[in-house]
Amino acid sequence: MRLIGAVTALVATLATLEGETNWLTSSERAGRLGTAAGWWIGIGAAVIAVLAWRKRRARSA
Repeated sequence: MRLIGAVTALVATLATLEGETNWLTSSERAGRLGTAAGWWIGIGAAVIAVLAWRKRRARSA
């Protein structure tokens, strides 16, 4: 009787695994990584531009 209950529980658990996965594909992961890298590069360039502008402004004052 315990075996029947175990098999029933196993079948019910495995039935929930049917359908589409919510894991990202390789191309989706690469796209997200590219987006994140673009943001970080853009932020870094903006910081460098602001620092250069402040330095030039301080030198002329």
